[in-house]
Amino acid sequence: MSTYDLAPEVKIHQFDGAWAGYKDIAGELLTAIQKKNNEHIIVAIECYPGTRNEEIVAELLPLLPVEKAVFADEWALNNEEVTNKVQSHLTDDRVFGIMSHYEVSDFYPAEKLAEIQAEISASKGLVVIYGTGATVIAPNPDILIYADLARWEIQCRY
Repeated sequence: MSTYDLAPEVKIHQFDGAWAGYKDIAGELLTAIQKKNNEHIIVAIECYPGTRNEEIVAELLPLLPVEKAVFADEWALNNEEVTNKVQSHLTDDRVFGIMSHYEVSDFYPAEKLAEIQAEISASKGLVVIYGTGATVIAPNPDILIYADLARWEIQCRY
């Protein structure tokens, strides 16, 4: 008899609710922002690779009083630099490949991080940092959101 769980689940402690749609998500974010009662609020939307960042820009950010939006990818190594860095770990299998021991922070040059972190510190109002590596740029945001998608979804897209 197999012990394989056909319907696995993860229990979330301190679960207060779930929201569907950008309008509802923005409403909850606005409430959380108002509760902070600060002139300078940093929201980090850490995105799993493959998350549709353009949806965040088009659907969520216009619903918030954003003073500065930062796309984390723009502060990371470019595609050629990433390829050179991970070359020894690349295979012909685009989906599974070989695991490496790199951390997301390994793909953000220190001088670029210092530059954007200084810009964020000098900003007023609501700053939203989104993309893979948002928490590398802002390791201690006032509000943290994790945007995820299933591996199967990624495999279907690519």
